[in-house]
Amino acid sequence: MNNINIGKKILSFRHKNHMAIRDFSKISNLSPALISQLERGKGNPSLNALVAIANALGVSLSSLVEEEIPNSELILYSDNRKEIFNDTKGCRLFDILPNTANKNSVSLRLIELEPLSSYTGNIFSDEKKECIIFVMEGTLSISFDNENYILKKGDTIIILPDRNYTISNNSDKKSIFMAIKSNN
Repeated sequence: MNNINIGKKILSFRHKNHMAIRDFSKISNLSPALISQLERGKGNPSLNALVAIANALGVSLSSLVEEEIPNSELILYSDNRKEIFNDTKGCRLFDILPNTANKNSVSLRLIELEPLSSYTGNIFSDEKKECIIFVMEGTLSISFDNENYILKKGDTIIILPDRNYTISNNSDKKSIFMAIKSNN
């Protein structure tokens, strides 16, 4: 629990709500001395104190004791991108969310299709939700059974979970697109 700073959360709440320590003391039923200690990073609150603080802040106990994530861990530099698929025929998929991202809420993939290559199958391992594709570079041909659609840079398509599809790059330039899926 090194990165948990309950005192910082209390202080932020107090400032946002223009409260003095005494005011927070009243709504939490904790002593002003304890609150002051916690805000300065001193002391160790009991479980009862944590419950009282969570109630006063209007948050769950689990979110109160959730570790703080340093800003530096919210960045995924392109050099550190994890390749999750490479079929050696011109299709590469990358996970583009930092490890600390809440991957329970959204999945995000960057896909590169070399000229005259295609991809058939699920971009995500579990496609029980719709998938949104946004073309970032080049053109894509998306086929659903007997229907074919051409998308260019800036175009977006929603693929419903019950649709079989193939994504192709029929041009002589690389195509890059992003696939987004809500996990909620």
